[in-house]
Amino acid sequence: YTVYARVTDASGRYVQTSKKISTKELTAGQYVQSKKPKGLSSNLEAGLYRFQGNCIAANNGCSNIVDNFICFGTSNPSVDCANNVSSKYLYRIIGIDSNGRMKLIKNSSLGRFAWNDTQNSIKISWPSSLLFKELNGDSSSNIFVDSADYPYVAKSSEWYKKIENIDWYYGDMGIYLGLSPDAGASSVYDVESGVAASAVYYSAYYTENRLWERTSAKVGLLYAHELLYSVKAGGGTWAERGPTWLASSAMDPSLGATSSYPYEDTYAWLIDRGGFGPEQREGYLSAWYMVGDGVNRTILHFGHNGVTSPYQVFPTFVLSSSAKISIGAGTLSNPFVVAA
Repeated sequence: YTVYARVTDASGRYVQTSKKISTKELTAGQYVQSKKPKGLSSNLEAGLYRFQGNCIAANNGCSNIVDNFICFGTSNPSVDCANNVSSKYLYRIIGIDSNGRMKLIKNSSLGRFAWNDTQNSIKISWPSSLLFKELNGDSSSNIFVDSADYPYVAKSSEWYKKIENIDWYYGDMGIYLGLSPDAGASSVYDVESGVAASAVYYSAYYTENRLWERTSAKVGLLYAHELLYSVKAGGGTWAERGPTWLASSAMDPSLGATSSYPYEDTYAWLIDRGGFGPEQREGYLSAWYMVGDGVNRTILHFGHNGVTSPYQVFPTFVLSSSAKISIGAGTLSNPFVVAA
């Protein structure tokens, strides 16, 4: 912008001067941080300043409020997002990196889908799975990018351009999450980010310590460590995995049951592939999921199952540094709004 100054010289004559000053516009993440919303940590943990807590209002018996609602994909947020938990445009902010980029998760599920259409080969990895292709618009049965239900993330859209292409780590979690009640968020993160090798599943069946690989894409799924870090500062553990806002938003039992198993519709896929052990035959591909209790805002457990099982899908992605926010407070009634 340009600053103008009215200056007079020694004789009293008027002199106008001007100077152009450039300022760096805040990224969407920096804007959110400047508003100091409830639940946003001031500590960088596993690469993000994270939202930690377990509720969205003080009147439901909870004081650890999280104000991380955000509207993405519409120019009419008051109609399309506010107070609408099932809106296709409503997301939650997982965290913000040191460059001001934000990682989002869709607040409501896309529906129940398989991780892959076949489970007869352990060689299938996340980037070769059917769900990866359906999320990223590379399938004949797309469910998010380039799908009829979500035209705002068509590959030709301006909204799609606001999603960053990032590296997604993938590999075999094995039984790592169940090794100890004290297994914490940081140690799970080390495995999922490729810093440490995954635990051996069962030496008689699977003898490799698998270091994770990575692939570049726009859309992915939650990691297990993100669920643990959402509980509190420093993250929860396998034994202390709730309550958390991720369980109360993404895992709402109001989604409705479609089978006799009471929590079937609260199962949601994670990005992690499973190993295989004595209870699984050679060549049986599994992937990890979480089971959430939306009423008590708790992750009931993690587990892994055959990849053809239809579980809930909540896409996650990172906004590019070019994305901007100019309004909102992060509440359900007044969410942050990504500018068109």
